[in-house]
Amino acid sequence: MNGLWPLWLTLLAIGMVLLTMSLTGGYEYECQKCHRHYKLGFMGIMMSRHGRDASGSWAISRCPHCRAITKARELRSDEQEKV
Repeated sequence: MNGLWPLWLTLLAIGMVLLTMSLTGGYEYECQKCHRHYKLGFMGIMMSRHGRDASGSWAISRCPHCRAITKARELRSDEQEKV
């Protein structure tokens, strides 16, 4: 059993990647500069700083449309935008 720890570590890492990909597929982000919506890829999710404040959840990321780095507001893909 002691010699199998690399296998268990590999399986745990694969499980974490799959869990992250399945949970983050339903989220979009809104750029605070151009107000366009976009999805972050796996590396974007893993590398960006996330948080929550009074206005909701956010992630600091680079917009693929205007290339600005902003505190993008998190939206659910199935959620209607509130006006």
